[in-house]
Amino acid sequence: MTFQKHPSKKLQDIYSKNPYQGAAPLTAKIIFVGRDPNWRIDIEEQSYFHFISEYLEDGVTFWEKYNVHHPFMLKIYSGDGKKYHRGFSKINLDKKFAKDVSFAELIGVPTVGMAGKNKKLFKEILLSEENRIHLQELESILHCDNKLIFIAWGLIENFKLIYKETGLFRLIASIDKSSMDIKTLNRVNNYVIHRHFSDAISNDTIDKMSLEINNYLDQEIKH
Repeated sequence: MTFQKHPSKKLQDIYSKNPYQGAAPLTAKIIFVGRDPNWRIDIEEQSYFHFISEYLEDGVTFWEKYNVHHPFMLKIYSGDGKKYHRGFSKINLDKKFAKDVSFAELIGVPTVGMAGKNKKLFKEILLSEENRIHLQELESILHCDNKLIFIAWGLIENFKLIYKETGLFRLIASIDKSSMDIKTLNRVNNYVIHRHFSDAISNDTIDKMSLEINNYLDQEIKH
């Protein structure tokens, strides 16, 4: 499948209002940053699509209602993306923290296909005028020092590309991975660089994530 913007009008309409998953990144305390919100081409035809749309409309209520952070964790779903969310679920966050966790992507429109197989089109969509407003809003959020922000290892290069082309995300683009270890967590101020949940992330790394998050949330509660 060629990487492109997703043709689903329903998905496009939802993302025009909510270009994120889970809680709104502006109010969330913890943000997991991804590359693009990728969905299968025939998502609307699937029996579970009503769960997808319900989740995208209000991810916080979805988590509280079904006691899973994402529809991919429902028994009815068995496709792509489950590995990522199964990895995240090992952090064992309670649904009471649903309002605190956001999944935000660099591309603010739904996509289909693998970005790595069409890097030219990925770059065009990423740096498009349509996506520029999304990136500007995301920069103001990700440069807040009062949020705990998790960034998958490979995204640092995407941030460097965006900074080179637009001047956005100076702080994240300045992160140097050369002295980091992909096999564990790497903390730079309030940024945590880690192996992607869909990659060979270890349970030890996920346990360290859980510790980081719980310590952060404990501090927030005390404040």
